[in-house]
Amino acid sequence: MTQDMEKYFRDTVTLPGEERRRGRFTDAERAFLEIYVGMDYEKTLAEQGLAEPAAVKSVGGPMGAAEGGPGEGPGEGPGDGPGDGAATDEAAGPGAHEAEEDGFDLETAATERESVQLVGFSVAGQEFCVPIDQVQEVIRATAPAKLPSAPPFVAGMMNLRGRIVPLVDMARLLGLGQNACAGEGFVVICRRKGLLLGLMVDRISTMHRASGKDMELGVESKVGVNAEFLAGLLNADNALIKIVSIDVLFQRVLMN
Repeated sequence: MTQDMEKYFRDTVTLPGEERRRGRFTDAERAFLEIYVGMDYEKTLAEQGLAEPAAVKSVGGPMGAAEGGPGEGPGEGPGDGPGDGAATDEAAGPGAHEAEEDGFDLETAATERESVQLVGFSVAGQEFCVPIDQVQEVIRATAPAKLPSAPPFVAGMMNLRGRIVPLVDMARLLGLGQNACAGEGFVVICRRKGLLLGLMVDRISTMHRASGKDMELGVESKVGVNAEFLAGLLNADNALIKIVSIDVLFQRVLMN
């Protein structure tokens, strides 16, 4: 990860506190737990040691539609990031950001904004990105708690500061093989409709700043296999980078 990008994550954004929610879990978290763990999920979480937050190392974040940003050059590989992700913070959290985030639409943003920022990452040697509006933070890879009833692309789940986070093996999801960087890669924590999703990736590459003319949406015919998981293509330095659709991932994880 470039020093510019790491500094941006560290200096520009603040760690969120707890989301305003009914009881311990959001509606989306409860739906996920009931689907994959069962109605008696509280007991199972305690038995698997998921009642307490995991100790994770935060590389950058959380993030939102922040102004400014890091340099645009490609990353030189992962670097050590600051902070202990198990710590809590009292800054405005998902409760405050979520209204903003839930209303985010890439097509609208590409039309109405001067530019859109996207976080770039690589999976099995291919480049992808997601809008920064839907990214909360980036953490070091951590071993997931397995879910026997989950489809292959759901690697498991973790407790991140009291939030239940499904971990998505992006290599399996996109038909690029099995994630080969367990314990060595990164997890991009994205948020959507009360649920955090962790995207397991090989490395964080760069931050892209793109105008509407740099993005092409609705590209199913050009992308082909697994196009359903993509929101479009980003043209960056004459290279086409696939934009992952967090909306579709959210729906797929909760549909099982």
